[in-house]
This record gives sequence, structure tokens and C-alpha cells, in this order.
Amino acid sequence: MSVIHIPWSLKILYGLISDNVPLCGRRRKPYLVIMGIIQWFALLLIFACEFEEPWPVAICLMLASMSEAFTNVVSDAIMVI
Repeated sequence: MSVIHIPWSLKILYGLISDNVPLCGRRRKPYLVIMGIIQWFALLLIFACEFEEPWPVAICLMLASMSEAFTNVVSDAIMVI
């Protein structure tokens, strides 16, 4: 299993977090904003910097994948409601 696939295997954990840990008095919408910002910064970092080692790129891609998986879970939960 590669580093990129690990965040998608934790989707049940993301659902539990977004359902049970409110941010600013809300359960899901703040997570969408925060994860969108994390994904934007991770992908911007890959675009803007020249990395000599592959690990920083892998970490940025893992963060972007994690935020996309978290956003996927939260948006699915919002649509079910």
C-alpha cells in the first residue's frame, strides 16, 4: 500500500471525527473549509518549490489526499442529511 492510499483507508475515522467533534459550534462545514485550505497549500507547495528529495513531495501529496478523502466523507454526510 503506497503512502497516497493510506488516507483513503481511514475514511471511517474521518466520519467519526466530523460527526462527534464540533468546530465553532458546527459539525461538518468547518471541516470542509479547513481541509480545502490544507489541500490548496499542499498542492501550492508542490507547484512553487523545487524539492531535491522525494519525501517532501510524498508528504504534500499525502496531505492533499487526506484532505480530499476527508472532504469526500463530509460532503457525502451533508448530502445524506
